[in-house]
Formats: sequence, C-alpha cells, structure tokens
Amino acid sequence: MPVPRVVSVLGRLDIAAGPYATPSRQLGHSWLDTRRVRSGYRLKWRVVSSLNLRAGFLFLGVLCAGVSVAQRDGVASPTSAPAAHLGVDPFVTGRVLDASRVRGFKAEVAHRIFTAEEGGELAIAALAVPMPVTGATADVFIFVEIDGASLLSHNRQATVAVEIYTYAVDVGGAVAGHLAQAVELDATELTDGAVSGLKFYGRLAVPAGSYDLRILVRDPRSGADGMAVVPFQTAEGSSPVLVPILPEPEARWLGVRQSNSTGDYPFLIDGLPLSPAARPVLGQGRELSLHLFGRGLTDRPLAGDVQFLEPGSQPPRVVAETSIAAVDPAAGSPDGVDRRTVRFRLPELAPGEYPLRLVLRDPAGGASKTAEVAVWVLAEDARERGLLWTDLRWMISGGRPGSHSPSSLPEPATRALKAPEPARSGRGRRMRRSAERYRTALAELAKSPLAETRVVVLDLESSVLGRGSDRLGKLQAAEIHVAGELAQIEADALLPLLAAHLELYRTYRDRRLQSLAAHSRILVEVLAELYAERGGTAELAAHVLASLGGYLQQSDLTASSQRLFQRALVHAPDHRGALLGLAASYEKYSKYDLALPTLEQLVEAHPDFAEGRLRLAVNLDRLGMKRRARELLSGIVESRRAAPWVRALAYQQLARRQLESGGYEQAAELLEAATVEVPGEPGPYHLLAYVHDRQRRPEEALRLLSEVRQLAAGSANGSAIKVYDSWPRGTLDDGRRALSTAAEQHRSTLAATLAGDHSR
Repeated sequence: MPVPRVVSVLGRLDIAAGPYATPSRQLGHSWLDTRRVRSGYRLKWRVVSSLNLRAGFLFLGVLCAGVSVAQRDGVASPTSAPAAHLGVDPFVTGRVLDASRVRGFKAEVAHRIFTAEEGGELAIAALAVPMPVTGATADVFIFVEIDGASLLSHNRQATVAVEIYTYAVDVGGAVAGHLAQAVELDATELTDGAVSGLKFYGRLAVPAGSYDLRILVRDPRSGADGMAVVPFQTAEGSSPVLVPILPEPEARWLGVRQSNSTGDYPFLIDGLPLSPAARPVLGQGRELSLHLFGRGLTDRPLAGDVQFLEPGSQPPRVVAETSIAAVDPAAGSPDGVDRRTVRFRLPELAPGEYPLRLVLRDPAGGASKTAEVAVWVLAEDARERGLLWTDLRWMISGGRPGSHSPSSLPEPATRALKAPEPARSGRGRRMRRSAERYRTALAELAKSPLAETRVVVLDLESSVLGRGSDRLGKLQAAEIHVAGELAQIEADALLPLLAAHLELYRTYRDRRLQSLAAHSRILVEVLAELYAERGGTAELAAHVLASLGGYLQQSDLTASSQRLFQRALVHAPDHRGALLGLAASYEKYSKYDLALPTLEQLVEAHPDFAEGRLRLAVNLDRLGMKRRARELLSGIVESRRAAPWVRALAYQQLARRQLESGGYEQAAELLEAATVEVPGEPGPYHLLAYVHDRQRRPEEALRLLSEVRQLAAGSANGSAIKVYDSWPRGTLDDGRRALSTAAEQHRSTLAATLAGDHSR
C-alpha cells in the first residue's frame, strides 16, 4: 500500500496527540502521564522511510503515540580538560563532560517542543550565535545553561540524568536542524557551592533564514523540564548577523560538550577562550566589555551606541543608550572569524531585565544593528559580586537553592514581621512622614474606583525606588502600621488596600521592578493575615492569599506559592482555588501521592467542579486505581455542564485506556463521539488519526489531519492538553473578582475609618 505524504499537513499544528506527556511546570507544559510509554507502539520503518524527515518529527509526535523510550549511544564520559585543550572547550573550570547522543523519538518530547511556551521547573537560559553561511549552511553555536539547584530539587538518586533537545524551526514550522544529547553525572558534582550548574555547548548547521531555536532540557526520571525559545537569523554570504557576546564573570559551570564535537571553537580573544553568558548580569558603575564575532566585518573604525530596550515593546522602544567608548579589533583571524571588542559604560537604569543591542556606524555613514540579547541590570552595590542569573533566581524569589518543598506549614507572615512603633528619633520622624503620605494616598483611594486611583499608591512606593532598601523597608513598616491602626477600628477598611496592593504586585512583577514586587508581596501577605486576625471574612482573606499564591506560581516561586495556598486553606479549608493550585503544583513535580488527597478534598467540597474530577481521575489512573478513574471520566463525558476542554480530555483518556489493551475499535468509537460532542478541540482528531493509522487506514488519518489543521489555526487557547498544562487561572480569577467587588463596596468604609483614625 502506498504511504501518503502527510507531513506537510502537520507543519503548524498544535500537537496534542501523544497519549501521555511529561509532568512539567506551566504555560503549555504536559502533566499527563509518561509512565505507561514503556512498551508502546513503534511506527514501522515502512512509514518513516517515505516521510519528509525535515518536518517529519512533527508527524512522529502525532502518530507514534507511544514511541519507545529513547536510547543513548553509550554513556556520558567525564573528562578532565587540561589547559591545552581549552581551545575547543569554552569552559575554564577544568571539568568537562562528553554528552552522548539520544536516539529514537518520544511523543511527549515532540509535544513539548512544538507546543510549549518558555519556562519550566528546570531553570535554563540559552544563547544562539550564528555565523554567516558558508556553502549551503551556516554554523549556529548553542549555549544552554541549566541551574544546578533546580536539577537537584527534582532528583532523588545518587546520579543526575539530563536530556537536552535543541530544534531549529523555520518560519514555516519545518525542522531545519536538531540535536538530542544526554548526560549523566554524580549528584555530588552539583552540590559544590562553587558550581552553578551545567553549561552545554554544541552546534547546528542550518541554511540561511530566520529561525526559532526551541530548547527542551529534561530530567527523564522525574519528568521535570524547562523550555527556552531563542530567535536567531542567519544571513547569506559574508553578511554578518552579529550577536553581542558578554563573557561570564567567572568560571562556575560544569561543562557539557556535544558528542563527537568537531571543528574549532571560535570564541577566542587573543588566543584565550571565553564562555559567552546566556543571560548576562551587568552591574552599574564601571566600564564593561562585550565581543562581536563574525566574518566580513569592516576593517574601518566603528562607532555607535549600546541601546537598552523596553521589554516586549513592538516596535522596540529605546529606554536608555550610551555611546560606545571604543571598538578594538582582535589581532589576526587565522580561522577566518573577525573579532571586535566593544567597551561601554552602563547608563542609569532601574534594576531589571532589558534587551540589549548595538547600533554600529562606520565613517562612510553606514549603520547596522546587532541582534538583541536579554541582560539583567543590577544596582551599583552589586557590581563587584560577579553574580550569575542563577544567583539572581534565588535572590529575587527570596528563597535559597533547593527550597522547593516546605516540609511544614510556616507561621503566618504577621508573626515574622511586625511594624515598629514610631520613635522620637529622626528615623521615627521619617516613618511618621511616610505614614502620613500613605494615609493621604489611601484617602484618594477611598474617593474613586480602585482601578483609577491605585496609581497614587504606585507613585508613593515608586518614589523611594533607587534610594536603597532602607527607605523601602521604612515605607513598608509605615504602611503596615497604618493598616494595623485601621484594622483596630474596622477590619473591612483593609479590603481596598488588599485589592490595590495585590494588583500593584502584578504590575511591579510585569514591569520587572523586583524590589517593589518583593515589597508588595510581603505587604499583601501581612495585610491579609491582619485582616483575618481582626475578624475579617475568612473567605476573602483566603482569596487574597490564594491569588497571590497563583501569581507566584506563574513566576515559578514554587515553595512560596505552596505556602500561600496552605495558608489560604487554614482560613477557608474548602477554598477551591487554593486546593486546585496546590494539587497542580504537587502534580507538576510528580508528587502524585500528595496531589491525590488534595484533589479528593477538592472533589468532596466541590462535586460539580469538572476540572477537579478530571485531575483526580488522571492521578488515580497514575497510581493504579483505574476502575474509579474510569468511573470519573465516564461521568465527565456524559455531563453537558463540563467545559469543552475538560470533556475532550476525558474522552481522550478513556480512549487511551482502550488502546492499552488493544481496543482500537472501542477507542475509535469514543473519539468519533468526541469530535461530535466537542468539535472545536483538536486533541481527539489527533488521537483518532493515530488509531486509523494503526488500523492501516492512512486515508482516514490524512483526512482528519487536514481537518485538524484548520481547527488549530482557529483556536485561540490551543489544545485541551495545553489548558490542562497551564497553571490554573480561571478559579483564582473568580476569587479576585469577588475581592475586587468587596473592595469597591467598602471604599466608603475606608473613608469613614480614615476620618475616625485619630492616631494621625
């Protein structure tokens, strides 16, 4: 039977057909089970051989619903890299691991690579540096940095296993090149405080064009993973596509080198290798250097500016720039790679993350822009510390490496942080002035709708930004002191404050104002506990804590979000958002034994909540309680009140149980029903196409895949699996709306309480 060329249909699909996907973090990450893909179905070579393999991995991800576990070529071998060997190794730690090649292809990996957004419980950063095309292709050098603490937090064994998948995907959705590498090492290698984690170095060869480099780093044992997407472009001929390279402040990575690595390492300055930082950290107050590597760079002197852009702005908006102090050519280029060192001084910028680019001008009037790289800018007092982004990850979160799973329920924040009483000293006068300004801002907050007036609080808090943590700490103490005085008169007067500061936390977080975000985060928690202690409504206090926990969950602050969900449950044991958020967090980290009782509690308290029953069924199935899981799933598909995506996944899960026992006809009946009952969901079409392919009906599979392409193009939310994979939001949004309504209703209460507050 001739095999149809169905790959072209799949180039841009939201693939959701792998029967199981990987436990993972957020935003399109698959949490459905991987553990049953042990002896799944192999796609015969008669099919693979006729595929256009340039995009064929997409097809394999759809049809190989249970491809067997990937195999490796040998075992990663650690090598000691002597100084003479550093010409090909970018790592100067003296310790380099040789990766091994991953063979085979897994459906869950395909699903993650081609549908997931950036993020994950494994913290990673990546950099792609293209060289001009020579012949038919261009070399693209890849650096992937993996936070060692996040690797260890998911590891329970004496060794750590890591898989690194890198795919260059063009604008048409086709795969132009890929690497699949694996490494295994002793866990003690990452417990050394001098080692930040792993740094992988490899290269791809791709034709000229624009690409997204999609990078998936995965712990194959726990299913924990991290995703990064790095746009890059290669140019024709000798035209340079320049990427600013900032070197690491010091050698703190354990190197991982691509298997069978060949060719020279081009990133040498004066004959010495440098290690490009995937996410550079810049400190104010001193001259900095970056490097440009390429071919065809002009020999004439260059000048120009270093620009810092507003994150996410389109078109890019320049927020600050500084003139290039000097551009120094490196001596000689025996390997044909031209090198330039650019020196500049950092302009005055608020701490945060910015895209950086160079605008280069030559004496003839020509100008060109480099690619953009994301950099962290720190305050002046951190400039000498040589920080890496892995250090900032823990500093910003307020935690420490490895503090993912709190073993006990912490005390409420109000017991840890008390507002000092105003003193008669100069410091006391400053705090009293801050308290007076805060009361003035609250008076404005009480006059008009919160959405219009919370800017007065933002202006007050922003006014101390850059004046040191001492000023911000005194303002926070003053705010807590004023809130305590108001709560003594009327607890409900705190509701407008809670709603305002909760939204301000999100504003500061989105603007990357980390110090103000941390300020608001503490303030919201303290005020919520204070509100509850003073007799406020327990459910509203739980709404505040769960909402803040949800925001932290979206930012990967797992331990803190779990603690806030647990605190919310202390006030309201049946709080739906807190139970769902906590269960999803356990599920993502493969702690199904903890997720199960939490979901049982959720379903008992909210029996009509279909998403809770779906998640309970999935976790029951994972833990071997298949009969009850099947009963729950059957109830969901029969219910017309469940959300379409919930019913679609329930149909797919039931069909997959049939496929485990070879019940292709029964699975097809379920999936046919799903395409009728939830016609807008692409997942059942994908799985049904797989069933048809297994039954040797490729024409039917092709027809369905053609239909599902149109569905995927018109879907705003992606597949049902993607919704399941995302951190829960809808339920928490309901709580936020309830809080906002209550806050608006009590603006008059705040006004009256301020008028009666004689402590002023």
